[in-house]
Amino acid sequence: MPLYIGDYLSSTQHLSAEKSGAYLHLLMHEWKVGPLPLDLEIRRRIARVERDAWAKAWAMLKHFFSKTQAGYTQKRLEAEKAASMENKARLEARGRAGADKRWSKQPENAKEMPKQC
Repeated sequence: MPLYIGDYLSSTQHLSAEKSGAYLHLLMHEWKVGPLPLDLEIRRRIARVERDAWAKAWAMLKHFFSKTQAGYTQKRLEAEKAASMENKARLEARGRAGADKRWSKQPENAKEMPKQC
């Protein structure tokens, strides 16, 4: 997950350290797992905020997210994730093409990779 520090700081200057940390945890979860759950309690645990502070924290943080049927998403993160996945697929295809080209010239040298335990 790329973190554009200047953009992050300019968008979150109004947040306390606790809310900023909670926001980062929510972003990291969305990057790794997908949309944030609709269940408020599960989002609280993902954000790692105590119950007594969560209502105020979510009141500020919810403005960063859009509610969908699948859960809450952050627009910029979803765009960055899609671009990252496209780039990964492009690089994998280039790697496969390069390997195919190399080993098609000398197929007797192409050995199966050992299986790892």
